[in-house]
Amino acid sequence: MAQPANTKLLLHMDGADTSTDFEDKSPSGHTITAQGDAQVDTAQSKFGGGAMLNDGAGDYLSIPDSAD
Repeated sequence: MAQPANTKLLLHMDGADTSTDFEDKSPSGHTITAQGDAQVDTAQSKFGGGAMLNDGAGDYLSIPDSAD
């Protein structure tokens, strides 16, 4: 499904369990880097197949600055 051109960041968090790969599915295609223990957790999903799991101690996703 195509996303509107004005969508700048779209994270479904639907990767494999314990994966640290987070794909930006927007037209922008930003590189997402997991920091700390941030990972996909398929057991915590509310919508779709996964969610981001973090323990609250320095876990986050890093996205480089962008003009958009």
